[in-house]
Amino acid sequence: MTLPGRLSLNLLALVACPLAVLAQAPAVPDWAQPGSATHKQVPPPPNFHRPTRTLLDPIGVFTGQSDIGGAVVPGQSAFDPATGAYTIRSAGYNIWYTRDEFRYLWNRVEGDVRLAADISFPNASGYGDRKVVLVVRQDLDDDSKEAMVGLHGAGLIHLAGRPEKGANITEACRVEAAGVAPGERLGIEKHGDTFTLLVSLKGEPLHPAGAPLTLHVDGPFYVGIGFCSHLPATVDSGVVSHVTLETGDLPPLATTFDAASDAALAAMAEHAAKLKTTGVGVVAYFTGAPIEGWTSKMRVMGSYKALPTEKDKGYNLLAIAYSKAAEMADLLRDSGSGARAPYVGEFGWQGGVIAPARSGYVIAAFSGGKSEDDAAIARAGLQILTSAY
Repeated sequence: MTLPGRLSLNLLALVACPLAVLAQAPAVPDWAQPGSATHKQVPPPPNFHRPTRTLLDPIGVFTGQSDIGGAVVPGQSAFDPATGAYTIRSAGYNIWYTRDEFRYLWNRVEGDVRLAADISFPNASGYGDRKVVLVVRQDLDDDSKEAMVGLHGAGLIHLAGRPEKGANITEACRVEAAGVAPGERLGIEKHGDTFTLLVSLKGEPLHPAGAPLTLHVDGPFYVGIGFCSHLPATVDSGVVSHVTLETGDLPPLATTFDAASDAALAAMAEHAAKLKTTGVGVVAYFTGAPIEGWTSKMRVMGSYKALPTEKDKGYNLLAIAYSKAAEMADLLRDSGSGARAPYVGEFGWQGGVIAPARSGYVIAAFSGGKSEDDAAIARAGLQILTSAY
């Protein structure tokens, strides 16, 4: 029997030296190698593609799974119904430039969509640029038009998109973070042609962050979760859990003051500890101006008073913190701004900060340390509140 030349040579090689062939590492082009101190990853050559491998096997809430871009080592996926966790194992040079390589779990949908999930990386020593992605794609080709939210192993979060098939991906916004903290939850939301990054970094309600991305995809399109090791021939894994996938008429994001204020006060307490400062933190939210009522929460961070000494009468830090908040509610400026002389009941001290929200104002105030420290601690809480409201 005569075999085609390429096939017969491969069979002869297997017969002659099967162990050597089986042990041979997959061939990886130099451009696909990850960045290092001695190597810079560059875009793929023009018109370089690998076919996608697809399985129409349902997994969890998803109806199919694919190795986008046919990484040289096949990927795997597993779902644990008891925990709701998806473990995605994949090699892949990157999800960037003009083409992608990653394991993708997907559904085909139309209209508006919101996808959110908790994300973690089991392997603490994995490559820093590996990433879990929440991604909307036009098709399953390696160079598909797409919008993605990605969490990198080193902590970077971003929203990026490939505006046309075969084009370079560009970044719309990013959130820098030092590592991946337990409980981080990310989301991507599509309203028409607008895509938004959703984040929850410290247990606060999921909320929009950064600039949106404008990109048009025709329906039906693909939406799902994925993972890429950023190493073209080395498999790593990401875990995606508590996945929620909403389509159609999306309900508003659930933002409760209790959740947002707890997260804000926790951020203030963390910053106060770094500055070795104790005192009282107050956060508040109110609609409209002039103020007619507010919702507030207070937390003692070490002590709510400074006892009298030979040099002063002592301080009620709780009263001072609320005084800063009251001054801001009247002036709509940070406390101690000097915009007017303090009224009776006010001190005119710094350490409170205020910002407009989508439907009112949010306030954070701290009392217990030096003015500049109080203000820095308050800003840590205000950052959480402004992102939630």
